[in-house]
Amino acid sequence: MHDLTSLTHLIRRMQATKDRAAAEAVFAAAAGHLRLLAGKLMASEPATGSFGASDLVQEVYVQKAMRLGGMHLIANRQHFFSLMIRGMRQILIDRGRKRRAGKRCESNFGESVASTPDAELVMLRKLKTRLLELDPLGHRILTLRMDHGLTWEEIAAHVGLNVSRCRTEYSHSIHWLRKRIR
Repeated sequence: MHDLTSLTHLIRRMQATKDRAAAEAVFAAAAGHLRLLAGKLMASEPATGSFGASDLVQEVYVQKAMRLGGMHLIANRQHFFSLMIRGMRQILIDRGRKRRAGKRCESNFGESVASTPDAELVMLRKLKTRLLELDPLGHRILTLRMDHGLTWEEIAAHVGLNVSRCRTEYSHSIHWLRKRIR
């Protein structure tokens, strides 16, 4: 078991090698601390049944390490924990939405009152795929900002543009998505 001081070294190795084993080593080193953070997040949540802090850590691990090819974009230990906390919060929000959606009644016509979160996610994924086809740079900046949680300076360094141009591209991408979601 690694301690948190070695986590910075593991993150550097992950950045250099960009392989799954390095990402798994980072998660293994941070697992204990992530469980503590998950417990604190879950303390403010309504009853979650059998879903515990370890389950939340496992789910964020699956979402971040397995799904994201950009784990090597994590800048440092603080950035790593920031991303993991954000991911855990999102998981808890999604679970709460699903729980509330199950409690909603049906209208007089037998139709659901609200659209399902899954349908919204499918639509958003399709729109992001379309954005990738139309504007690869805008899509990349949007992904680095929203999915990876990079700062504007980190994004600018990663894509080779200045911060102002990155913000402009991001703004255009968000506007394009919002226009089509409505």
